[in-house]
Amino acid sequence: MNYVKHIGGEFSSNKFIKKNNFLKNYKKGTWTLSGRYSLEILLKKNSHLLDKNIYIPIFNCPSVLQVIKKYFKKVHFYDLDLNFNPKLKKTKKNSLILLVNYFGLQNTDNKSNFTIEDLSHCFLDKKKLDKKKFYFMSLRKFGIFNYGGWSNANIKTNLIKKNIRLMENYRKNKHDYLTSLKNDQKTELKLLKELKIQEKKITSEKITIEKKQLSIITNKKLNIIKMIRKKNYNFLKKNVKRSYFDIKFNKNNTPLFFFLKFLSKNQRDAFRKKLKIKKIFCPILWKINRKYLNKYPTSKMLAEHLLPIPIDHRISKPELKYIINNINSL
Repeated sequence: MNYVKHIGGEFSSNKFIKKNNFLKNYKKGTWTLSGRYSLEILLKKNSHLLDKNIYIPIFNCPSVLQVIKKYFKKVHFYDLDLNFNPKLKKTKKNSLILLVNYFGLQNTDNKSNFTIEDLSHCFLDKKKLDKKKFYFMSLRKFGIFNYGGWSNANIKTNLIKKNIRLMENYRKNKHDYLTSLKNDQKTELKLLKELKIQEKKITSEKITIEKKQLSIITNKKLNIIKMIRKKNYNFLKKNVKRSYFDIKFNKNNTPLFFFLKFLSKNQRDAFRKKLKIKKIFCPILWKINRKYLNKYPTSKMLAEHLLPIPIDHRISKPELKYIINNINSL
C-alpha cells in the first residue's frame, strides 16, 4: 500500500478552539509555552526545595535534567525496574525525588511528601493530585497541543498577544523551511536563521500564556483520542510477530507508544532506518551519557533496545495494518 503522507513524526495544528474540556482537569496552576519552563516556575515558586538532595531517573528528558542542574547543587541519579518504578533503596536526609509517569503509566509512590511528578506521559488520564506534592508537564507528547506546559505553582502572568502570533509564524516558517527546495541553499539558510531567532524568543522564560489561549487542539474529542490509542496499541500487540516490550497498562491508562524490543542498539537503529524508508517515522528515546551506562542496566536497556512505534489518533486502520505488515516482513 502506498501512502502520500508519512506515518508518525511531529504533530501540527493551527486551529484555535475556545472551549477545551481537557483544560478543566487542571484548573489551578500556571500554563506556559514549554514543559521546561513549567518546571522552572515550580522551582522558583518553591525555592525552599533547592537546598535539598534531589534524586532523578537517569532515563529522562534532557531538558528536565538541564533545569534540575540549573537549580540544584546536589543531584543524584537512580535506575528503574522493568515496570518503570524507581530502584531506590536508600536516600539521603533532606531529599526530594523526581518521579516520571512513563508512557501512560501512573506512578503510585506515596512514601514521600517531597516529590515532584512529571505528568507529561499521563495527562490524558485523570490523576488525583496531592496538594502537598509538586507537579509539572509538557503538553506535546500526545499531539493534543503543538506546544505548552503546566505546573501546579500559581503565579500571576500577563498574556502578550504577539507571542501567539510568534508561535503561528514559527510553525509556518518551519513548514516552509522543511518543504523548501534543497538546492536553494540561500533561502534555506535565511529561513533557518529566522527559525533559530524565533525559537529562542518562544522558549524564553519571560513568555507565559493563559490557559484559554493555550487551547490549540485538533478537533477530535479527548475520549476519542484515548480510545483510538488503546485500540491501536492492542491491535499491534495482537498482530506483531516480532519481540516487543509488554508494558503492564491497566484499563485506565492511555499508552503513548507501542515498543518493539531488540537485542542491541545497532539492531534497533538499523530497523528504524528500514521503517523510515517505508515512511514510518519512529522517535528515539532519551540517550544516556556513556559514563553512566553500566551503572544503570535497566535504564540502559530502555534507552538503547526499545523502538517506539506510533499509535496516535492520526493513524487509520489501513495505516496500522501497513505498519504491522512492514514490522513483520522487514
